[in-house]
Amino acid sequence: MKTSDKGGQSTSLSYLHDFGLLDMVPLPGSCQASFGDIADSFDQLFQDFDEIVRLEAESLNRILSVRKAHTVLDCACGTGMQALGLAQLGYAVSASDISTKCLEILRVNAEKRGVTIDTKRADFRTLRPWLGTRFDAVIACGNSLPLVEQLEEIDQTLTSMRRVLKSGGCAIVSVRDYGILRDAQETELPRLFRLCNGNPEWVMDLRLFGAKRVRVVTVFIRAVAGRWRLRTFVKSYLYLSAEDLRKKMERAGFSRVQLLDLSALNAYTGGEWCLAVGEN
Repeated sequence: MKTSDKGGQSTSLSYLHDFGLLDMVPLPGSCQASFGDIADSFDQLFQDFDEIVRLEAESLNRILSVRKAHTVLDCACGTGMQALGLAQLGYAVSASDISTKCLEILRVNAEKRGVTIDTKRADFRTLRPWLGTRFDAVIACGNSLPLVEQLEEIDQTLTSMRRVLKSGGCAIVSVRDYGILRDAQETELPRLFRLCNGNPEWVMDLRLFGAKRVRVVTVFIRAVAGRWRLRTFVKSYLYLSAEDLRKKMERAGFSRVQLLDLSALNAYTGGEWCLAVGEN
């Protein structure tokens, strides 16, 4: 059995079939969802969220430290995957997101870690609440920019990021090239298996590739008292390659745009994840 979206190439559901779940799982059709919907569960998508926070900060610090940056705005902060680690390293971090729920969880996460992060709700296409402030660096990581409806909105966001940067400041954007995954037909991403109060739970992503966007269905499947409990969350991304992002950053006015691998140790030479760094 296969399912497809409107644009659509089909995606195999063999991973579900392995667990005998195929006939039990209703995949969303035109369902829409926001990160606010998954905010409470977002940190649970990872085997070790704290370790990812550490690694993200380590990578970003390689870029920020050589530029002697101190003030950083995370304009797509989510629950804090990048902001928390940077704050723990001593950066003066401000953070914003369109999702009020994500910001609430970020504040809780920051309090648990004993760090202070200035938070405001803001749309990264305008960053209106931050327009009176200038930062040494602005970041938008985790493939956040392609969540917008149109490619032109990515241009708007990059322009907004420049507006709140000091002269000589830098912007850092990370993207996931779903075009590479589409071409390789990597339709499934098993995330993790764990026990929750003794009950087994599987977490996976199903990717439904369309002509202009990919819908990523995150599936939580838990066995409770002999019955399956299912939760699904849907995100929809535009295709954006590393080279397309570089061109967009240059058109937005950034100079000396570099493409790096996700560790920020090497130049980007291909692969699904890329860091783009531009100077104001």
